[in-house]
Amino acid sequence: IPVDEWLRGPLRETFESAVLSPNSHVANLVDQQTVGRLYRSHLNRTGRHGAVLWSLMVLGRWADAYL
Repeated sequence: IPVDEWLRGPLRETFESAVLSPNSHVANLVDQQTVGRLYRSHLNRTGRHGAVLWSLMVLGRWADAYL
């Protein structure tokens, strides 16, 4: 699955709203500075963090739906 590219492209807004938005339920569950650093590194292609970011996005979507 091309998760790395999806998170840089078509899923970028979904990730940002589910994980990085201060209004998301997952914002209180994870260290936003660390996630932001990983995400910026991923977007800049200086790191490859697709698997971790994908998991955080799924957690964020779940939390928004059920918490």
